[in-house]
Amino acid sequence: MKGHSITLIVFRERDELSWISAVPSDFHIVIYNRGGFLQDIDLLRRATVIPLPEGEGGKAGSYLSHLLAHGDSGTEWTIFASDNPLDHSPEFVGLLPQQTLWSQIQPLSFHPFPGTPGIPSEVPVRDRRNQLGINPIRKETFSLYSLNTSRYLDSESSHVLERYSRIYGIGRETNLASHFLDQAGLTEQAAHASKCDLGSYARGSLFAVHRSRISAVPRRTLEKLHALLLENEDLYNQLLERFWLHLFGEQFIKLLPSSSVGVRRPLEAT
Repeated sequence: MKGHSITLIVFRERDELSWISAVPSDFHIVIYNRGGFLQDIDLLRRATVIPLPEGEGGKAGSYLSHLLAHGDSGTEWTIFASDNPLDHSPEFVGLLPQQTLWSQIQPLSFHPFPGTPGIPSEVPVRDRRNQLGINPIRKETFSLYSLNTSRYLDSESSHVLERYSRIYGIGRETNLASHFLDQAGLTEQAAHASKCDLGSYARGSLFAVHRSRISAVPRRTLEKLHALLLENEDLYNQLLERFWLHLFGEQFIKLLPSSSVGVRRPLEAT
């Protein structure tokens, strides 16, 4: 991977990856392939393809496997994506050459997967507070207690909360983020989360991270998360989508109390 300043990690499950032809030529591309055989000769010449068998954790498994094997890849930036990034970020390829505008933990998605049940389609269209140049991106905020997004209810979060609470025997008053981070061995981040109310994430687990942030994550944390993921692939893929940015050091958000009444945490179950 020497000679490159950016590594693009792609988890492939079914799509044919035609969009990769538009990725800048100086990117190093690594494809973790859980789908069928890739037949695009030009793609095979350009990318490193690593088989990812069933039972190895899916998308989150590909990210963790890469981090455990290669760390920061020896490059300044690592981008994490699935085989369908344009579904979450129509301008994804246009965002790639804009590293000078990136923060060290950079979300690259704009909206949920089209047609996701319960998610109003107009929300991302109206929310253009975050942009890179002319290209829109959007960080989703969520409750550290219920995992629900702060601007609408989504059934996926409710299902994740119910399953996680059942497995660990925790009540709905529990700060799930703090509990999850403690399970991963991130005690300082867990303590910080316990004093906060909101987190933020990139839909589709589509983001870039600077090498300094990757090198700061303890290897034992990556190993613990990988072990948890292999025990329950579906649940931990959904949880990690919420917490990738925070794993690399994104700060949680503490709501300021009102001077007259306490501020209720958004979208908590009652």
